[in-house]
Amino acid sequence: MKKYIHGWHIYLAVTFVLLGILISTQIQTQHRLMSDLSMQTTSDLSIMLKNLTDKRWQLSEAIDEAEDNLITYQNDYQNDAELIDRINNELNRLQLINGTAKVHGSGIQITVSGNMLASDLIVILNELWAAGAEAVKVFMEEHEESADFANDHVEEAAGLVAAAGILEKAPVAQKAMPYC
Repeated sequence: MKKYIHGWHIYLAVTFVLLGILISTQIQTQHRLMSDLSMQTTSDLSIMLKNLTDKRWQLSEAIDEAEDNLITYQNDYQNDAELIDRINNELNRLQLINGTAKVHGSGIQITVSGNMLASDLIVILNELWAAGAEAVKVFMEEHEESADFANDHVEEAAGLVAAAGILEKAPVAQKAMPYC
């Protein structure tokens, strides 16, 4: 059985192709009009201006805060004893947060087997913090070797810390290393 193409099939196919081209052209034209600022309404432009002004203000505040921190750190570097005290206080605070400080009391142990994404670990830790955990310790066997090296070779590890730019001076890192 042969199928014949009737004349109206050809006209219908050509009509659909032309309709597709027209719709595509219309969408592109509307997109160009929406992205052209001169074609935006005053209210749209004022909203865009307000959002950009707010973003600029936030960035300006962040720059001011960073400059204040820079001045504070530069003043602290003039006196190493104050810097070491400040670093030790911050270190103690961070140790409590990241689970390397010695804590006492009841606790729970969660064992995760298999591969785990960092984002999954972050979700678990955030849930523990939200539930009221005062301290959380995450132990990963891969990091034990690195910690052992830092504890056994303090001077060399302090040099690596300074070379990586974590702290500017190796002697400061060496003094802080036993508390890590």
